[in-house]
Amino acid sequence: MPLDHPENPEQGADVAGSIDESKGVAAFHPRRHGLFQGYQSSGGENISPNTASEGSDPPAFDAAEHKWLGDNILLATGINGRNCYRAGTKAFTLPNTVKLTYGEICLLAGDFFGTSSPISDGKDDADRTKRFEDAWETLAEYKRSDAKDILKILQPELDAVNRAFKEHRDPSDEYSKLKNVDWDLERATARMWKFGFPTYFQLASYNWDHFGDDAYTCYKVGHAAAIKYARTHHGDVNGLNQAYAMNAFADHFLQDIFSAGHVRTPRRQLHRPLFPYYPDMCAKMMHDEDCAIGLSVKDSSGKAWTMYGDKRLLDDANSDNFGRCQEAVQTSADEIYDAWIGTKKTSDFKALDLAPTLESALGTDQKLAPLFKVQGNEVLRRENIKDRRNHTSTTPSWSYRGTYDECGKSGWWKHPITLDGPSA
Repeated sequence: MPLDHPENPEQGADVAGSIDESKGVAAFHPRRHGLFQGYQSSGGENISPNTASEGSDPPAFDAAEHKWLGDNILLATGINGRNCYRAGTKAFTLPNTVKLTYGEICLLAGDFFGTSSPISDGKDDADRTKRFEDAWETLAEYKRSDAKDILKILQPELDAVNRAFKEHRDPSDEYSKLKNVDWDLERATARMWKFGFPTYFQLASYNWDHFGDDAYTCYKVGHAAAIKYARTHHGDVNGLNQAYAMNAFADHFLQDIFSAGHVRTPRRQLHRPLFPYYPDMCAKMMHDEDCAIGLSVKDSSGKAWTMYGDKRLLDDANSDNFGRCQEAVQTSADEIYDAWIGTKKTSDFKALDLAPTLESALGTDQKLAPLFKVQGNEVLRRENIKDRRNHTSTTPSWSYRGTYDECGKSGWWKHPITLDGPSA
């Protein structure tokens, strides 16, 4: 996501291979092993398209990162043997005839394709499953031309990340040099708005499905739906492919769980239906800060690591988190194959064993104090936005617009974002 602020915010609505089962969680990192070497695994409201402001980009793993994570896993096929191919080398043909790779689906899911009914808002599992399937069908079932248009617009980002790898540089430094393409993406999706599909900016305005407990919920609902589809199409290769494709949509939310800015940011609470722009942008401020500076987290077994986020997923500093996230995506896809051949009998999802817990991210032992935190029915703000180490000084007296303006004018949210602010 570009770090630029809107100039006029008043306009806004507030490859073949085999799986080595002997390797551990952090066995893979593209800088160490070569990006396309064999992966090693251990097992809301509506607003019209013209009311969002330029630069009001949504908090999410950047597009290239979602695609890298999805396309670099191995997908098993064959009912009598576990033959594998690199996910990025073959495209699935969706029911609407659009051809997309696993990683491309991960990229498009949620951020560009979805409905105006957040999945996590469902009243029960059945309702949430229906909402997930409806969101999936906006990409898979309807005759739309914008998927390829979106990928074309995002190609410079993909090229920049690839170039950084070849030159052994952190990709995060490339993002600040890229052109802001938010309005290009909005126009690409707005062509379908008249048919009732939300645009890029509209989806961004109620995207709490990508944050905290809601992201866990969306992944579990989507992964369960894909497993069910795989089971009911046992032995049918096309059925396996469609189950993989559906699971790729769910894996977008799984990937988001491994982005620091998506874990403790109270996205749902930082939203106001009538005046969404400034609350939404306050969520982005915290999201960007956590992503850049990072969080110390633990999984459910107590294993600890440092996690960064959007734009930093593929940086060397994030190698442990990247390996863990890549393994989670691999594990998720493996469970689809296991369901298809009939060996997935339980409803436990092993990918989440690798994920950070919300409790660890919310801990007061973090070096970076949260910009916002929920206390009862209140959202408290860090009293001094520049005092990033102070967990004790919070205030209930603050405004969304005032906070957004203060963050923007401070210079502390310009690349590179650091714990102690820009150097003198």
